[in-house]
Amino acid sequence: MYKYMTTQNNRLTPGLSNNLVQSDGVTKTQKQTIFENMSDGIITVTADGLINYVNSAATQIFDLSEESLVGQSFAETLLSSRKNKAFNRLFKKCSKKNCPSSKETATYTTPEGQKHLRITISLVKQSTSADSEYGILVEDISDAENLKQHERDCALLFAGIVICITLYLSAWSLIRFTLHIPLKASFYTLMIEAMTLILFLEIIFFTSFSL
Repeated sequence: MYKYMTTQNNRLTPGLSNNLVQSDGVTKTQKQTIFENMSDGIITVTADGLINYVNSAATQIFDLSEESLVGQSFAETLLSSRKNKAFNRLFKKCSKKNCPSSKETATYTTPEGQKHLRITISLVKQSTSADSEYGILVEDISDAENLKQHERDCALLFAGIVICITLYLSAWSLIRFTLHIPLKASFYTLMIEAMTLILFLEIIFFTSFSL
């Protein structure tokens, strides 16, 4: 696990910089209280790869109890599933590129389903390298990602309906006015009204879920 977490990047993210660094003015209890009140998950890992702290948000995100995480190997606990290849690659890439300072996103599968996570790894400076801890900030962005996917699906459906209507009207115009083939106006009028209604309902559906 050490190879996954080792980094020379001492830069902390804004969300962790004021909380994870050792400060004489902030006690351990106060820092844990701050962590417990955060909506994002916080995990701290020792230099040898053992998890020594998780807040309640992290246990909810990974759908694991605090007892099953604290004191356990980070690699064996959270990187062992083959279902989470993108998540596992993120930490392997961290070991090769000295932990990117920018936020990375990855999917993670729990018993509750697949989640979209934004993850930032930071080195917490301690007195010696052997005592170093690595802070992992985990944000659950599943709702935002699902909404984006819904908007993309609706946009494709909306475009498909518009294309169908355009082709229909073009074909009708070609047959009726260019080729002068007689058509039953009532049937085609009914078809246009039906397609217009479907398009109207799609517009309402798309805009209501996009707001």
